[in-house]
Amino acid sequence: MMQRLSRFFAFRPKQTQFKDWKIVRGDRVQVITGSDKGKTGTVLTVKRKFNTVIVEGVNYVNST
Repeated sequence: MMQRLSRFFAFRPKQTQFKDWKIVRGDRVQVITGSDKGKTGTVLTVKRKFNTVIVEGVNYVNST
């Protein structure tokens, strides 16, 4: 029982949501951090709720 409840109380750092986004789908952006630092690509989707942007050809994982 305790193991099932623990997932509801797991530590999640609070994210700051931005008031206004300057990045929109189709923009050309450069990655500034992570393993793909320095690569450029086109924005495919913007997930405002999660403060993330999906960039074409950057850090994709192919599951086969």
